[in-house]
Amino acid sequence: MAGFWKDPPKYFDKIVWKCYVKDHQHLFEDNDVHGSLKENQELNLHTPAQLDLSMQELLMWALGVISDYLQTIQ
Repeated sequence: MAGFWKDPPKYFDKIVWKCYVKDHQHLFEDNDVHGSLKENQELNLHTPAQLDLSMQELLMWALGVISDYLQTIQ
């Protein structure tokens, strides 16, 4: 099938998981992604109030979040 992505061998283990560990280990006790999440950490996550947004609506929401943040650091 043209245009269908097939993961190369070991793609998840060597690329996806490795990047997940690198980018998320700080959230876990002793940086162990197989262990417990750290308690009492401020993650500063943003979630739209409505979860059934179109791609255009989601993009506009995300741009608003970014714009609001940029105004706080100027």
